Amino acid sequence: MMTAQPASASPHSAPPDATARSSTTPSPEIDMSYRPIALAAALASLVAPAAALPAEAAAPTCTGRVVARTDVDGDARRDTVSVTQVGFDEFQPRFRLCARTATGKVSNALDTADFPLAGFAPYYGAAGLDGVRGNEIVLRAGFGAHSQHFHVYTWRNGRLVRQNAPDTRRPDWYTDWAASVIKGYRFHTSRGVRYVVATYGMKDPSAPTFRVRQTTFRWSKGGWVRGTTRTVTIRDNSKTADAVYGWHGVSLPQD
Repeated sequence: MMTAQPASASPHSAPPDATARSSTTPSPEIDMSYRPIALAAALASLVAPAAALPAEAAAPTCTGRVVARTDVDGDARRDTVSVTQVGFDEFQPRFRLCARTATGKVSNALDTADFPLAGFAPYYGAAGLDGVRGNEIVLRAGFGAHSQHFHVYTWRNGRLVRQNAPDTRRPDWYTDWAASVIKGYRFHTSRGVRYVVATYGMKDPSAPTFRVRQTTFRWSKGGWVRGTTRTVTIRDNSKTADAVYGWHGVSLPQD
């Protein structure tokens, strides 16, 4: 609380010459009728409320276009996912992916496509790929001559992180089906364990069959662990090749 100080205690005393002059010059009379008003104003200034504090900051949110409302963090509640383009990295578009959980946690990740998107939207879908509760977010990373490329993001320790493909150990997941190559992923769960079979095969463009390598990975201790690999022959037609090309066993478009 502030306490009024005697006039003599003011640190700003007049200089000596001013004091001398004041002793010989009569002071003007002070109209005492205003003294009660002045005193009241001074007291009011001592107890006046402080200036209003700024409004509390708004809750964190995601900017950009909302592309999905899906459980990302694994608590069985819908979270908000948004994507917005923030420019280009040389010739490839760059995006900000944002997830805001139902509890208000927000995480952003910057993602640069590997190839042009050919006019397609960056968001591809959300699905439970690994063995951890909550859906992964899949973004398009561009198109090759006949391949589609993807980046996968997952929620770990309160933030979005990129998840590498199990077969290449690289951020680039891709699918393909052309005259000489085929590539895809098939997911399934058995006895509580999550698996993915990664298929990759090649052939002469004029040959009727692919010779493919199928490797099974299981989710264990926070990552994909390589299991068995087998080599099989499949015909290049809509029945057999279509069964291995693209995404299978998850809530994503096949291609």
